[in-house]
Amino acid sequence: MVVKSMTQRIWLWLLVTGVLLLLLTEVFPWGHAVDMWFTQLLYDDATGRFVLLHKGWAEKYLHNLPQNVLRIVPVYMLIQVAYGGYLKWKIGLSAVQHEVWRRWIGLLAGAVATVVVVNLIKSQTNVACPWDLKPFGGEWTYVDLFTARPWAPKVIKCWPAGHGAAGFSIIAVAFVMGWPPAMWQKKLAAGDDRMPAWLGAKAFVWYALFLSTALGAVRILQGGHFLSHHLWALWWVLVVLMILVEFGVIKKRWLND
Repeated sequence: MVVKSMTQRIWLWLLVTGVLLLLLTEVFPWGHAVDMWFTQLLYDDATGRFVLLHKGWAEKYLHNLPQNVLRIVPVYMLIQVAYGGYLKWKIGLSAVQHEVWRRWIGLLAGAVATVVVVNLIKSQTNVACPWDLKPFGGEWTYVDLFTARPWAPKVIKCWPAGHGAAGFSIIAVAFVMGWPPAMWQKKLAAGDDRMPAWLGAKAFVWYALFLSTALGAVRILQGGHFLSHHLWALWWVLVVLMILVEFGVIKKRWLND
């Protein structure tokens, strides 16, 4: 009952926040006005530039480099899943080893699914970035999520924020009780799957918030996203993870352990 109520509370929170975000950023003008006001603070009308340029060192080291580094993480997860599968086939897994292996599977699925789904949504919504809009040196007039795009058939991938979603995606670790131990650790065979607190579920919530804020701030300072695009990224990441929970890829009891 406790685990069930936990999932119900998360779904309720997602429903309420989703409706509020939709109303504030896409239906009523207030949220977009805040987006525009905040973005205008970062844009210099005299030079026609944002605080961070979209080209050069900022793009190379603050945008592309972190993105490439993050791609290593799911590769490591895949290695753990593959090695666990090999052990299961070759010698069998103890109960503890099998549980850790299932956590790696859930973690890999969560990390990959969140990024893939957000990028798919970005390609379908075709929402403009600030730097595409006339107030910030672009060529287009702003339209909301439900209005026909004047730039069609050109596709602009800006909603929700992809880099923000990449940072938020490591919240998946919190959904599987923290960072699992490596499948080749000998202590697993002895039934010990304990990990230090800094690799625990709560710690990774903070890591995700910090990382997504850092990645999102870079893109906002470049004019690549509105602030609300990153709030939507968090919302979509959590929705995807909860769908994996409902399908049993991520076990409900892991949310409560």
